Amino acid sequence: MSSLASHNTNNSNSHAITIPGLAFYDALVNNSLTELKRCVELYKIDLNARLSHVRKRNHTDLCPVHLVAYKGYFAMLHYLIQNGVNVHQPTSTLQRRAVHFAALKHQVSCLQMLLNAGAQLDARDTFGNTPLHYAAEDGDGSLLSLLLNNGASVDSQDITSKTPLMKAARSGKLWAVRRLLSFGANVNVRDRNDETALHYACRQGSTEILSMLIKVGFVSVTRCKILR
Repeated sequence: MSSLASHNTNNSNSHAITIPGLAFYDALVNNSLTELKRCVELYKIDLNARLSHVRKRNHTDLCPVHLVAYKGYFAMLHYLIQNGVNVHQPTSTLQRRAVHFAALKHQVSCLQMLLNAGAQLDARDTFGNTPLHYAAEDGDGSLLSLLLNNGASVDSQDITSKTPLMKAARSGKLWAVRRLLSFGANVNVRDRNDETALHYACRQGSTEILSMLIKVGFVSVTRCKILR
């Protein structure tokens, strides 16, 4: 679970309380809802507290909702939400929320449940990435459609001013590029390096994506040094 390693944090705003012992953690990781409920009732566990006793170092300081969303445990996520878990709760260093963890692991059903519970669709992490940035870069069609159909900001820019379209073009994700364009993605947006999705398509070597970007109305082809 290497992706989680960079997400571990101590939330100084809301995580002063930690969850004791390994019984709750084991129930969480093993998707044992019955045991999880028993632990909550027996130890009066705060479901918004961070995990302090773990068997994997890269799980330290995550909250239950982060780990469950990442693993895609639908029934357990439903239980957490029904029992008042904070779906907006970020990690402290990278500011990742449950929606980011669900997007990173392509957990479409869990992401839908989080959105139904009021989770912020365009939540940003420390890098300025929204769930749509991750979906576009990975080219996950179901995830991308869910986010776009629910109104995700198609031209949202990260801290380097990259849009989801740029990330899809950079990764060579043709279907994702097509889908983003169908939702009105702006092909002429420039990032901090004054580059557009066209630059990334050129560099990636996808002639199909390149043709698609030009066809939909790219007006600054002459400014793309790669084409010269």
